[in-house]
Order: sequence, then structure tokens, then C-alpha cells
Amino acid sequence: MTPVQAVIVNFNSGALLGGALDRIRDHAVSSTLVVDNASHDLSWQDALGRPGVRLERLESNVGFAAAVNRAMSSGDEPYLLLLNADVEMEPGYVARLAEALDGDSRLAGATGTLVLPSARIDSTGITLTTARWAMDRDRGLTSPSTRDEPFGVSGAAALMRRDALLQAGGLWEELFVYWEDTELAWRLRRAGWRFTHVPAARATHARGADLADPTFVEAADFGGRLATIARHEGWPGLLRPCALLVTLLTGTRLALRHPAALRTSRPRQRIRAGLDARRDDAHLGLLATAGFSPHPWGAWLVAQLSGRRRGLGAVPPTT
Repeated sequence: MTPVQAVIVNFNSGALLGGALDRIRDHAVSSTLVVDNASHDLSWQDALGRPGVRLERLESNVGFAAAVNRAMSSGDEPYLLLLNADVEMEPGYVARLAEALDGDSRLAGATGTLVLPSARIDSTGITLTTARWAMDRDRGLTSPSTRDEPFGVSGAAALMRRDALLQAGGLWEELFVYWEDTELAWRLRRAGWRFTHVPAARATHARGADLADPTFVEAADFGGRLATIARHEGWPGLLRPCALLVTLLTGTRLALRHPAALRTSRPRQRIRAGLDARRDDAHLGLLATAGFSPHPWGAWLVAQLSGRRRGLGAVPPTT
């Protein structure tokens, strides 16, 4: 099997990191790199002295995207397994994903079926809707769908082709957390890469990071979406009626329920950052993107009104 390097970005994961490192020995992984985002709970010490495990401690919390980029350039295995510490992979998970990438040279990444502790599906990849809203595919269902391929793969437990990441320039470090995997998928798809879901590969995702501060989560999600649309579609994308309606309704909800999140999302600065990146991308000759899914307006409105986010799913435990 093609060699795989596992990458775990750690921030105050407590006992989760040690458990993840114990379990990963049972999988087809040739080396493991733990990038610690300046944790202060000493969880990083669980990576010390383990055969095949290397620890890189950072002086500050640089976010998920920047931590992965450091890992991307520090190994030579062709495949990278991006893994959250709160994910428990079933036997064969890595091998099945590697088999999928081995069999199709245009696949940038693959994911298995991530399930919640309740056994309902957490994610079978990322869906990006016509209103430019990102969601975990099949979230809440009892069995995965067999419809067309996902738009991208969640960074919680994804196998990525290192060459694809390097070609794309890595993850966008403007996105501290949230939307970084969707933005990368969008960029890779525009460069001609694809993604796949392998139903037989299964893992349980505890989603411990759902306990993150709601003001931080809402701000990162709202600002990250604006930056991502601005980077890939510019003002025409931001002003597309269905995307603009989602922006206005979400902004109104934040103004009423989470005004601090709306302020700290820095909408103008995030849009400007996206437009700047779009100008930098101009020389890449990126293609138009296909693969957007119909926007589930009814379910989305219910979720907005009830205060339940239906965004990217898990926040990697890096904040």
C-alpha cells in the first residue's frame, strides 16, 4: 500500500490525544506527526517517546490550516491522513481510503463514513450548495447515500494526496478554523481534482469540539464563508441572489442573537482577504467548478430559526 503519514493537530485535547495515538498503531500508517498548537494542558506530552511518532510544538496557536501546512511540507509519504483526536477509526479505515486513491490518480482525497456516538451519520464528505452553504453530507441519516461524489472531504478523518495539496499551495491560512477544508476542496476541484466517499471505511467521531464557544464558532463560520466565496467567485458570487439571501438572513440572526459574533467576524476584512487571494489566484488558470448541490431551504431555515448551525460539522480541536 502507498505509504501514509498521519497528521494530528492538537490543542488541549486532554486524554483524547493519547487514545488516538494508541489506536493509530493498528492502522496502515508509516509515521505520525503531532502538531501542537501551543497547548497548555500538557496533552502534547502523550506524543513523547512513542515509536514512529514525531511531535512539533508551536509557540502559538496558528489554527488548523497553518498547522496542517507545516505538516504538509515535513514528510515524504505520498498520502496524508488528517485526523482529529476525537475520531476512532474502525479496522481497515486507512487501507480502504488508500486503495481508493491508488485506483484513481485524479482523486485528491477520500473519506469514509463518519458516524456519531449515536450511530447516526456525522459526515460522508462535504456538500456545497447552490447558495454557497457548506454542510456535512448525509448528516443525521442512518445509512450513507450512494449518489454522486462529495464536493470535498472533512478534515476530521480524510486521506489526502500530498502532491495535490502541494500543487494547490496548501490550506488557506486566512481561515483559522471552519471553511478551510471546503475552501481547499473548491480550489482543488477548480484545478481538476476530485474527491470520493468509501462507504466501507467507517469511523466514530465524538465531536468534542462542538462544545467550543458559540461566539467564536459563529464568527469563524460567518466570516469564513464570506472569505471563501469572495476568493472563488468575487463580487458576482457574493451578490448571487440565493447566496446573498443566506448571507443576509444569517447576518440578521447573528445581529439579534449573537451580536458579538457578527462584530468579530469582520465581514469587510474577510471579503477583502478573499478578493486579494482571488487576484493572486488569477495566474493559476483555475477552471469553473461543478458539483454544487441544491440548497435545502426548508431545513436550513428551521435550523437558523432554532439556533442550530448546519455548517461544516466539527471544529477541529485547534482553537
